[in-house]
Amino acid sequence: LALVTDVPTATTAGTEIDDVDYARAEVNMGTAFTDDGAGTRTSNADLAWPEAAAAFSGDIEAVEAYDAATDGNRLWYEPLPAPVTFVAGDIPQFDAGELTFNVV
Repeated sequence: LALVTDVPTATTAGTEIDDVDYARAEVNMGTAFTDDGAGTRTSNADLAWPEAAAAFSGDIEAVEAYDAATDGNRLWYEPLPAPVTFVAGDIPQFDAGELTFNVV
């Protein structure tokens, strides 16, 4: 899962955080999300990224899923209800049930 600093669209990916200590969160899409059978999936596990060593270069506006740790194909995106700021020592995390998305 990637954290992005702008709101993506179905055709345009967001701008991923590029800070030195940032890395995408690795998740198993088959077990970390529940499919309602109608195309909507909801997280059923807490999702976390590595601790921020310094403030991120921008507020996080959305989460995107890719099929690779870098680059890869974008599978879905989810804008956040409000931008989130992360500073040194913060651990970006979303609790189970906080992320709901539709596959693009």
